[in-house]
Amino acid sequence: MKKQSTKRSKIEPYFIAFANDSSLSEPAPKDLIKYSEKEKINVQLKLRKILDGIIETGNLENSSEIQYFIEKREKFITKFKVSDNKIEIEGGLGPNEITRYRSAMEAQWMKGLSSSLIYYLMHEDIRKIKKCEQCKEYYISNQIRSDQKFCSQKCKRMSKWTPERWNEYMQKYRENKRKERQKEYDEMRIQRMVKKGGYPRKEAIKMLKAEKEM
Repeated sequence: MKKQSTKRSKIEPYFIAFANDSSLSEPAPKDLIKYSEKEKINVQLKLRKILDGIIETGNLENSSEIQYFIEKREKFITKFKVSDNKIEIEGGLGPNEITRYRSAMEAQWMKGLSSSLIYYLMHEDIRKIKKCEQCKEYYISNQIRSDQKFCSQKCKRMSKWTPERWNEYMQKYRENKRKERQKEYDEMRIQRMVKKGGYPRKEAIKMLKAEKEM
């Protein structure tokens, strides 16, 4: 009988990406930059504690950390509760004027993060949340397997590498990820200049390049 693949899910939820790297997916408005810089690491630690608890015990505990994300999410959709290893809706939908106002005051990354986490815990099997023994990153597996130790066949192979070779690989990997995030951020700024500022795309690119050279 052919052994089943242990590949990770190709499309990772935002909360998994955030747990692995606290970099914001988009810049916060100027009045929220201080909030973002101050809170993002603390938020990441809360999230990791939830994920580590799920991986270790196989259960979703009604902890202060999960309540933190529930409260954030309830600012724009009302009332959730922890029940039978799931998040369930407790109460009606439909944000009122107060919750709309609170939602507008939150950084976009926090809205996306809390929504991503709560949605997964409402609809998916928590046993698919795992942490790779090689790269130490969280991931969502395609299958529910208690004996799965690695996020991919690549990491399984790398587990046999020397520490020096692994460190060299991870340095290159982190640098490539940094460049990818910078490219995405630059593209987002260009699009904003085109859509909101009315600049032609070529001019927006030149402006961004000139800003970097200053």
